[in-house]
Amino acid sequence: MPLGMFEDVTVHLHASLLQVNLLPGLIGAFSDVGGGLCRFSARSQLTELDLPMKPHACGSANQKPHFPQDRSDGHFPSKAPLPVLVAMMNVYILVTSLTPLTSFLHDISVVMTNQDQYGQRMKIRDFLLQQLGPTASLESLGQIKKVIGVVLQAASANEKQESDVRCVLCFQLLTFSLVFNSSITPVVVQVDTKLTFKGLRDTFQRQITRDLILEDTLTILLRPPTHLSPETHLSLKKLMEQYGGCRGTNAVDFLLLFRFNQQLKTSCAFQLLYPTSPYPSPAPCDTSSLLLQISRYYQFPPNSRENGMNKWTNQQPDPSQGACVDPHLRQIYTDPALILTPPFNPKVKEYHTEVNFDTVMVRLHPEPGSAACRVHLDEHRGPRMANFPVGLGSSEISILVTDDAEAWPVVMAIYKVQVYRDSRPSLPMFGDHVTCSFAQDCGLRVRPGLPCGLQPHSSESQSPLQICSSGKAPGRWVVPCLSCSDNRTCDWREVAWQPDNCYHPLVDRPLLQDCLTGRKVRSCDWTGLSLSK
Repeated sequence: MPLGMFEDVTVHLHASLLQVNLLPGLIGAFSDVGGGLCRFSARSQLTELDLPMKPHACGSANQKPHFPQDRSDGHFPSKAPLPVLVAMMNVYILVTSLTPLTSFLHDISVVMTNQDQYGQRMKIRDFLLQQLGPTASLESLGQIKKVIGVVLQAASANEKQESDVRCVLCFQLLTFSLVFNSSITPVVVQVDTKLTFKGLRDTFQRQITRDLILEDTLTILLRPPTHLSPETHLSLKKLMEQYGGCRGTNAVDFLLLFRFNQQLKTSCAFQLLYPTSPYPSPAPCDTSSLLLQISRYYQFPPNSRENGMNKWTNQQPDPSQGACVDPHLRQIYTDPALILTPPFNPKVKEYHTEVNFDTVMVRLHPEPGSAACRVHLDEHRGPRMANFPVGLGSSEISILVTDDAEAWPVVMAIYKVQVYRDSRPSLPMFGDHVTCSFAQDCGLRVRPGLPCGLQPHSSESQSPLQICSSGKAPGRWVVPCLSCSDNRTCDWREVAWQPDNCYHPLVDRPLLQDCLTGRKVRSCDWTGLSLSK
């Protein structure tokens, strides 16, 4: 599915869910009560000493967090000296229940160090590993989870549930802006109750990042059953038997437990944030306690060492370290949005699309389905994302899914996109027309200092035109149109190149034939010609 179509689907589903499935208590907790002060912080009178969070971190008053000074941070000090980090990171949180609290951390982040002018999208694990090394990166990831978990706990503790009826399908996406101040432990400097990507300069990258997170959100929310079917009742009964059958736990509570259990089994980029075992255990026989026991099962399953479970992420070990065993694309993102035929399916390898004449460049960003696989465009060492010039007629773009574990990438699968660009639209003239001209196409601006596109053309000259002394005389294309504001009204069969202050005499055909007889044309000077003609 192209970016535009997927955007329509995700935006529609996301908007539909947000209309009725928000967590109002969470939105209220992080609302601005004045000067960026969070409501939950004002109610509880918590200070920066009590929470790893700046008190004025909510609302529009705190839209541009600044890089900190290079000094050590005192929150949650580590027992042993570790590498430090100066960076800003946006992480994305999915809260599926406020009371009791359940939340997940997405592996995508937008990071910016003090060496960067703009942010870049990276997996949290990859960034920390790159900056801190294997040991300190695990410690830092644990601190990230701890800091966010403490803030969410404080927010949920100060917000009462507005209704006795628990919304099992309610959720909230949050953006936490974290600052590492010469430390492996971050401080929360801003919380947004929506997805924000301020650090990314590129709008296309913002849209791709947003769609990836929304797709994973829908996966984890909509895949488990949403009603108490007979099969659900049997599963709930097993849960009751497994976790002691606490009295007073109603069907809605067990449905929450069942969905939480299903979400932990769902394979996607979200990892469990809360509840996890490092937090204090609640009362021994309530819903929160049962949620914690379920999370512990997946965090420390039986024979966890043999199964290769990772205690820091509650997921399987990083798949990017293994071989590319599933060489499929997850999605093909394009700008402008292209309608692929057939619609995108990871199992389908060949596609066709059509673009109009005005589309001279297509930006392509394929996303691999597995982190162990890599994507290259057109060749083994090609870029992952590129701008492709589109010529008239058919063009083919090859997407190579490779296994880069070896010195030379091994091609595991090839996707092909055939792009057909329409010819320039043309209308025959009926006498009532104007003369228009253009120096260059706006889609392919070769000389930024010159205007582009059609403009009214004036043929008046102050002096008699001389014969051009060379083929490099500056000029522009001239074409008859019904209106210079719409290139579809032009008769492009009559387009001609016209120098500004001279003219090229026409050469008789016999003379041209005699001149070129027995000669080879070794080069041509295309100065002034439009690449779109």
